[in-house]
Amino acid sequence: SSIRKDGSSVGTGNAGTNGMNGLRFAASDVVGQFGDVDICEFIIYEKALTESERDDLETYLKDKWGTA
Repeated sequence: SSIRKDGSSVGTGNAGTNGMNGLRFAASDVVGQFGDVDICEFIIYEKALTESERDDLETYLKDKWGTA
């Protein structure tokens, strides 16, 4: 699993075979602490994307949301 921001990896890990129960976005492991973020869209895939697929996805999101 990986998290990317503006075309760069900002975190990786192993999600294993666990389900989505307990998945958190913009929160830390410390109760009551949350990030100051705006989340526009989540796209979840059942497989690792190729570099080409990831580039296409990032271009799509930049065009859709008007980000740099």
